[in-house]
Amino acid sequence: MNASIGASQERLREKWKTIVAENGLPGQDARQIVAACRQLYSRGDERLRGVLVLHLAERADRILHAMLGFRQWNDGYDPVADVVENMIDDILDLQSADGAGFEKSFRGKLRHRLIDKIRRRKVRQNIEQPAPCDAANQPIEPSDGSSLGPEDQAVIATVLKQIPDKHRLAYQLHQSGFKYSSKKGSSISSMLGITPKTAEDWVDRATQRILQELDRSS
Repeated sequence: MNASIGASQERLREKWKTIVAENGLPGQDARQIVAACRQLYSRGDERLRGVLVLHLAERADRILHAMLGFRQWNDGYDPVADVVENMIDDILDLQSADGAGFEKSFRGKLRHRLIDKIRRRKVRQNIEQPAPCDAANQPIEPSDGSSLGPEDQAVIATVLKQIPDKHRLAYQLHQSGFKYSSKKGSSISSMLGITPKTAEDWVDRATQRILQELDRSS
């Protein structure tokens, strides 16, 4: 029985290694990638799982921003970042029912999470502070703001294509909520096979490059 499970795991591992090596992740069903992340649970699979999770985070980010229309609150709060971070935690937690839910409906689950996050935020804001009113004491609907427009997103995407692959992965993992090192779970250093110091250095370099390019384009 154990030998059968081991062989099945090895086939699954080789399948996804091949897909990753051939840059085939964009053509895969997100639900299948989620399932692979939750099935490849051994310590030896950390790097492969990290690549799969990062792809899911990037795909989720695009889907959610398309739903949201790149719009945010006046204070710069971005619900997408929270939804993606929570999604990653749930997918990597084998005991999470929500993690299993992403195997059944990736887009549907993301949409539900986004709506719930926005609803909770609005409720909390209404409780914490009264709505501003005009001279006639009528509530004023605040206009939405946007911290990063499509142009800035394009600049960042261009920079990430130009830097070394591992630097890009380190930066994207950091943006997705992974720490440089962690004793409790996957981290940037463990998934990329580098030291925490190197991981931090790569992220800093990528960040500085992005900031420089954003300054030039402004």
